[in-house]
Amino acid sequence: MVYILPTMDDFSTFDVQRINEIPRERLRDWLTKGFIKPTYEAQGKGTRASFTKKDLYCIEMFKRLLKAGIHREKAAKYYHDTRRILDIDTDYTPAYIVLRIDSTTGNIEPEAYPLAFEGADDMIISLKTGLVPGNTFTADFEYDQIIIINFLKLRKQVDLKI
Repeated sequence: MVYILPTMDDFSTFDVQRINEIPRERLRDWLTKGFIKPTYEAQGKGTRASFTKKDLYCIEMFKRLLKAGIHREKAAKYYHDTRRILDIDTDYTPAYIVLRIDSTTGNIEPEAYPLAFEGADDMIISLKTGLVPGNTFTADFEYDQIIIINFLKLRKQVDLKI
């Protein structure tokens, strides 16, 4: 069998299954329940949904959040919020996605941070000030939970599978 590589930003559900290593039924379940969405929905019988690279990155993030024990509904909220962040500037892919969670209100505030961390093996947050040296990120201690996703590493791992 000859496999034809998809164009730079046109991936089918089969490609998503293969690249993100997701069983077909699980992917179908996530799509049916709206946990994840393709950028371009199928437009009727005989057409197919089309995913972009950024979709692949966000689907991988969703999968990893589930593996970390985050409930599907909450992980889906992070997925959709992160997609919106990435859609603001189509040429921009951040190095880190920071999700700030307030468990009392359920509010989630996702933020994207540029490639300022690129090449760094560790991110150090001062427990006294909440500051990351040399960056604008502040660990706001009003939140119950802060999740930092190394989006640059995630992106590179997905790119290797394309």
